[in-house]
Amino acid sequence: MTLTQQDFDEDMIREFGDEFTEACELIEQTLDQLADDPENQDLVNELFRHVHTVKGNLRMVEFNDIAAFVHAIEDIIDAIRNQQLHYDLLLKDVTLLAMEKVQDMFNAAFAGESLDDFDSQAVQDILEQIPLQQGGYRHLVIDACRLLDPGYEPPADAASTSGGETPQAEETGLSETAPDLVAFHQMAIRFEDRMPGWEQRTEYLLEICQSMNEIAGEPVERSQLAAAVCLHDIAMDTETPPLDDDIWPMPGAAHRHIALALRLIGQYAGWETAARIIAQHHERYDGSGFPQGLKRDEIEPGARLLAVAGRFVDLSMDRTDFSKAGIMQTLKTMRGEFGRRLDPAWLEPLIQTIRQRYC
Repeated sequence: MTLTQQDFDEDMIREFGDEFTEACELIEQTLDQLADDPENQDLVNELFRHVHTVKGNLRMVEFNDIAAFVHAIEDIIDAIRNQQLHYDLLLKDVTLLAMEKVQDMFNAAFAGESLDDFDSQAVQDILEQIPLQQGGYRHLVIDACRLLDPGYEPPADAASTSGGETPQAEETGLSETAPDLVAFHQMAIRFEDRMPGWEQRTEYLLEICQSMNEIAGEPVERSQLAAAVCLHDIAMDTETPPLDDDIWPMPGAAHRHIALALRLIGQYAGWETAARIIAQHHERYDGSGFPQGLKRDEIEPGARLLAVAGRFVDLSMDRTDFSKAGIMQTLKTMRGEFGRRLDPAWLEPLIQTIRQRYC
């Protein structure tokens, strides 16, 4: 049960509200102090205690959904405290924006209302990923900040810091687009975590697809392509139950992952092109693919692009040799498939992408 204002007497409301506001103000003050002294472990511990206090108070009044959101913030501070993350301006921003949103959610919930224009679960999913990153986390922080504040721009002096990463998510267009796409990206990352040997596959495939698309003059809308890349294989590890024929009339779990991905993206408005790419990414240029046996121009352009890029990524990730010679051998393996399995129109954009990346 979630409590509201009516469940408390006036003195309790005033006392709880004062304690909550004070804790949030202390968090903001401590964040500012840490910006000037990021190595100060005492300040990090103090910040952790303040956030923990807010979480505890929320649980006390049974605002458990908001408390879970705060717990994701607390885990980031704990990772800083344990030196898994290094405190910087981006981590300050995401913590500050998240706590401001916590106050908004608290005030709305206390009044028996909700923030209809804010997807707290999408932000929470991203926040939970940040402490788990062994490499860069910059793109996740920026994604979260832009969901919390659509007008957010990262500080200029944080442009090449945070986790020592190259900002791949910005290059692939995920950070600057709709919240749906950020959610799709997080689904793909969680899927990778369950698939041995698939680490970083989504980022790699996004980079190859977007580069080929740009070289070809962007015949495929950028965000639609990114959504399809994120979701096209999302259910391959799932033991799927039988599906009704009106959902997808094809046998076999290998086929059903397409149906499940389509069911997933169908819950979001505006992604029709991405859905067609997902539906057709196993079609082949010569008509020998599935599920419909489409061929040549009957196949969505983005699906033909994804088939080429996906084939290259799968072959190259299977190799241990990422030298120029090793990559050229991967391309040699693929050459005989163009005109049969793969659309020959995408050969030259692939070659140019390989030259830019490896040569």
